[in-house]
Amino acid sequence: MVLPDVQNSEDTRGVKLDKVGICDYQIPFAVFNKDGSVQSTVGTASVYTSLDPEVKGANMSRYSQIIEKAIQKKMSMSAIVDMLDILQTKLEARESYAKIKFPFFIKKKAPVSGVESHAYYICTFEGRNTEKKGRQLFMEVRAQYTSLCPCSKQMSLVTEAAGEGAHNQRSECIVTVSLKDWGNETLWIEDLVQLIEEEASCPIWNSLKRPDEKYVTERAYKNPKFVEDVARDVSLRLDKVTSINGFTIVVQHFESIHQSNAVCIKRGGSVYIP
Repeated sequence: MVLPDVQNSEDTRGVKLDKVGICDYQIPFAVFNKDGSVQSTVGTASVYTSLDPEVKGANMSRYSQIIEKAIQKKMSMSAIVDMLDILQTKLEARESYAKIKFPFFIKKKAPVSGVESHAYYICTFEGRNTEKKGRQLFMEVRAQYTSLCPCSKQMSLVTEAAGEGAHNQRSECIVTVSLKDWGNETLWIEDLVQLIEEEASCPIWNSLKRPDEKYVTERAYKNPKFVEDVARDVSLRLDKVTSINGFTIVVQHFESIHQSNAVCIKRGGSVYIP
């Protein structure tokens, strides 16, 4: 018995579709660490292709097969590159898109005691292969940190109880970069994490002893920053990274004295990232 294949029938409406595919496909995923070791994590993948106007529908079962095949063979950004190529070849598509989002873990030592704990960073690898722009590869890192308010610190200095404190909050910087090339893997997740944390009032550690808490408190107090300060300082650092050709920075401070959050966005480089 021959089963009907409706999606391969002809469509007469003449409408080209920009993206057709699947999203939120969860799968085990392996990522290279900067030191050459491999970290196992869980990724949430999304893949799409364009659909020509005369084609009624895409073969949805093939998208998950392409994800599985690429991730079994490759690690890190190489899996994204493989997906882009297979999507266009197997599905005969003009354009292809692939993205995988995953938690990345870094073992960190507390600044004074040296006690170890794991910090996680939500990361995304993304690839686009379009007729207008060709292949583009993007990497995104979300890093949390402590920010201390410069206004609050300054006001505390003019009171009788000078220097007694300033409000601070957990904050987040999201950096998305457009990569010139992934073949040499010249930019690593750890590089972006370090860059962000060095421009924060103070990094975050998940396990601290009392001497560590003293260090964190004093370091943040000596290094107050608005969202604008972090965005500008991270931007100046990214301007010097030769392996990227564009970036977007989104900084958000989760206010401890308001119900709203402070936000700043900065774009740079020759490639615009929306």
